[in-house]
Amino acid sequence: MEEVSREWLCLADKKVTSILRNEHGRVVNPKRMARVRRQRGLLASRKGSKRPRLAPKQEQRRSASRANEVWSYDFISDATANGRSVRILSVIDECTRECIGLRGARSFPARKVLEVLEEVIKRTGRGPEYLRSNNGPEFVARVVRRWVEKAGIQACYIEPGAPWENGH
Repeated sequence: MEEVSREWLCLADKKVTSILRNEHGRVVNPKRMARVRRQRGLLASRKGSKRPRLAPKQEQRRSASRANEVWSYDFISDATANGRSVRILSVIDECTRECIGLRGARSFPARKVLEVLEEVIKRTGRGPEYLRSNNGPEFVARVVRRWVEKAGIQACYIEPGAPWENGH
């Protein structure tokens, strides 16, 4: 049991028990196996924790008082008639509630998000002071944060677990 546990550090008690039964022909009580492994410190390594979320940079939530001050962008998900999912990136001006950009695709990596933002800024001839989004992987990616910083826009991330803050 110790050999198998040390060889397969990532496996849990049930897997080690089945390896002992199937490959080594040993009859092992699973509860006893778990107890002995716990006593000898042969527990499976825990999964890594979730990736860290970016905390909001401001104490007070920034609300828009004029046009082009705060833009929000987020995804809308839907499915086509054949059941495949489609994501729509929407960009809105929070003060005027104008939909500045809307683009749909099957997948939206960070680079595609940047393409949409650049297109919207180029097409409208204006840009926001603040750009609000949730903490989704497409919005907190390094390339997006670098681009936002380079463009002179301040990023505002909503509080994790509070989707109602997006688009206010």
